[in-house]
Amino acid sequence: MTNEQEQKPDPWDSARWERKCVVHRSRLDALRVWVDEQPVAFRRAWPSRTVCSLYFDSALLDDFRLNLAGVSERKKLRLRWYGSGRGAKNAVLEVKCKRNHLGIKHHYPIELSEPLAELPLPSLADRLAAQVPDEAQVLFQRGGLPTLLVCYEREYFVSADGRVRLTLDQDIEVFEQRESTRLNHLYRDWFPDVVVLELKYDGALDTEVRSLLGSLPGRLSRFSKYAIGLQTTLDV
Repeated sequence: MTNEQEQKPDPWDSARWERKCVVHRSRLDALRVWVDEQPVAFRRAWPSRTVCSLYFDSALLDDFRLNLAGVSERKKLRLRWYGSGRGAKNAVLEVKCKRNHLGIKHHYPIELSEPLAELPLPSLADRLAAQVPDEAQVLFQRGGLPTLLVCYEREYFVSADGRVRLTLDQDIEVFEQRESTRLNHLYRDWFPDVVVLELKYDGALDTEVRSLLGSLPGRLSRFSKYAIGLQTTLDV
């Protein structure tokens, strides 16, 4: 077998651009009007649903601090499930990798022997690591502490040609986990009352998509629910 045949494809070759617009909830209707008026003809991709993500980090919150520092290349480790119930037994472990505005995700399906809310948080990382490949286990060794639960309502849209995806997130809630022995889904922390619009698309479309953004009823910005959530809980 030649070296060319043995070479693995670079996952960054299929990375998507990710651009966000964040506005106060009072401007949600203006965002909806913008979505309806775009020439790419956005339509609903599937029904809205509740998204829950449990984030992991190191004891020193290295991932959080890299985000605050604006480091262009970084990773986040999170367990994601759908639906408002905290009794989920099926979830997906996601490794989200960022390079500036480019992003890729690695997904690993997870099955839990008990409902998530009944599992002891201190040993959750070990249970998850046992179900994923070595490259994901390394991330748990670097930062396997459950730190923050983020839940929100998400609406899904896609352009008529299927090349541009758009989501609208609202009713964002955050729950600190660092001092909890079980999943804390009752005592939430403050979070800004905002709506997050996010566009995801292939890099080849960047010029075309950017031509749409001048009419957005808000500015494009870097925005991490994880980072903002921890900032409010840590008061930094």
